[in-house]
Amino acid sequence: MGTPQMGHQSRLAFDTGAAGAGDGHHVIGDFNSDSKEFEYLSENVVLSQTRFHSDGIRGTRSRHEARCRITQEAVGGTITMHPTQVELDTLLPLILGANEVSTDTFNVAETIPSFGILIDRVQKRFCYSKCVVSSATFSASAGGPLQLSMEIVGQKETVSGTAFPTVGALATDAPFIMADTAISLAADASATELASFSITVNNMVNAGRFMNSLTRTATPSGGREVTVQLAVPYTADEVDLYNTALSAYDNSYILIDPGGSNPNIKFTFGGIEFGAQSPTVSSKGDEYSLNLSGVAYKTASANELVVVNAAT
Repeated sequence: MGTPQMGHQSRLAFDTGAAGAGDGHHVIGDFNSDSKEFEYLSENVVLSQTRFHSDGIRGTRSRHEARCRITQEAVGGTITMHPTQVELDTLLPLILGANEVSTDTFNVAETIPSFGILIDRVQKRFCYSKCVVSSATFSASAGGPLQLSMEIVGQKETVSGTAFPTVGALATDAPFIMADTAISLAADASATELASFSITVNNMVNAGRFMNSLTRTATPSGGREVTVQLAVPYTADEVDLYNTALSAYDNSYILIDPGGSNPNIKFTFGGIEFGAQSPTVSSKGDEYSLNLSGVAYKTASANELVVVNAAT
């Protein structure tokens, strides 16, 4: 019986450079000191293979193996982590599309870049090429850290017995936490308390473009939607957040700032439209809460989302 291989032995790295192979697909040899290793909570980026059997009439109830073919190989899955300021400098361009447009500032762009992912699963190393971030969700709730969950869509898997290469070292800076979070909601300046939030960037990737190929031939984006969910108490300070007029939330933001010389991150929205959803209470021992769920839009003066990931 083989020795169990535990999850803590795994490693994960991204490579945003060009692939060395002529077909543009990453292999393990493309990962080097310019690649970035990440601490992560979980991953299920996998190859899902479809095998077809014709199952026609052949004078017997038995089905013959010779009638089987591999028809499709789809790469995809989710990576979850507690991102830090250093890690987000690499991740934000993959999520939003644009590199730093000015110091520490990341904007949305019309295209999203592809990259390679290398996962050490102890017995073998699994390389996934031409990956894109289909969607990414930043979230936090009271008493917890900022979490990032990325839905990945790729094109090809390569399995290697070669040892995990020397890549850029793991980041050693601390994660962001909910306790350092502040909000500024244009609809009501007195609203300052926040129980939880989530921000999702959906790049609307077409994951079904296989054409006459076993693997995806491309993963184009069909648009972009940024959604925002906030859970706030319902008191006199938040009463004006409910059922607001159009454009009431223009230039609102969520800021996670530990203070001093520590890194901070700020999500600023051009304009959010929160449809009315009445406040509720679950029991006599609980307080009323107001759940705001809406879409962030581009305005005449600002994009739907701008992220400032500041080192100090």
